[in-house]
Amino acid sequence: MREVILAAARDVFCEVGYNAAAMVRIAVLAGVSYSKLITAFPDKEALLRELLSRRDDEDEERIDLDAITDPHDALDAVVGLVRFNSTHPGIVELFTVLAGESVSVNNPGHEFFAGRYESRLSTLRRTYTRGREAGLLDSRLTPDAAAAELIALMDGLQIQWLLSGGRTDMVALVRGYLNRQLIEPT
Repeated sequence: MREVILAAARDVFCEVGYNAAAMVRIAVLAGVSYSKLITAFPDKEALLRELLSRRDDEDEERIDLDAITDPHDALDAVVGLVRFNSTHPGIVELFTVLAGESVSVNNPGHEFFAGRYESRLSTLRRTYTRGREAGLLDSRLTPDAAAAELIALMDGLQIQWLLSGGRTDMVALVRGYLNRQLIEPT
């Protein structure tokens, strides 16, 4: 039942965002009574926390940059994540909608997304630092700038990809960008 409710919540959040989503609509879409919904998830915020946590757990299962010592392999793994996302528009849409809404400090997802971005920046900084130490990072870039730019590129491309109906080639654009950052392209 929890999985069905989470799938319904994901669909509703994608369609109307977190703020406009109604628990009653989620219950109807999940085919459960409202009382069963609030027994499983006492409020909309609990649904949001569970969805965000699961998405992050899934990403971490697909890619652990700190466990990859070779900078080329780490950046190839980033491209693999972009490739995965390009075949899962629902995940990309959910992330984009919820991340956009979370810029408001009053949004329940704000703390999650702020922490997520800091964690991703930190991980990518370490990856780029290993690349710098191996002599692979273009000397004009700092690990801090490279990490921030990559995240901005990936998030911006996801928006372009969604708006273009999937015509934007996120994988090629991210790979091209990474190759311009490195002395020895991946």
